[in-house]
Amino acid sequence: MKLHYYSETDTLSIGLKEGASVNTEEMAHDVVVEFDADGNIISIDIDLASKKTGSRHSGNKEFPWRSN
Repeated sequence: MKLHYYSETDTLSIGLKEGASVNTEEMAHDVVVEFDADGNIISIDIDLASKKTGSRHSGNKEFPWRSN
């Protein structure tokens, strides 16, 4: 899993798995989910992330997430 924040668009992108997106759905206002060919979620994008989290980040940041 990877988290990436894009300051220029105030977007938080959550990458859950590698793969090609074949379907994209807006699940809520400013929340877009991408699915692979098997219907699995591969990413979630949250626009206007600072408004939703109450914090403002500066610069682009990427955070790899590793689980045991």
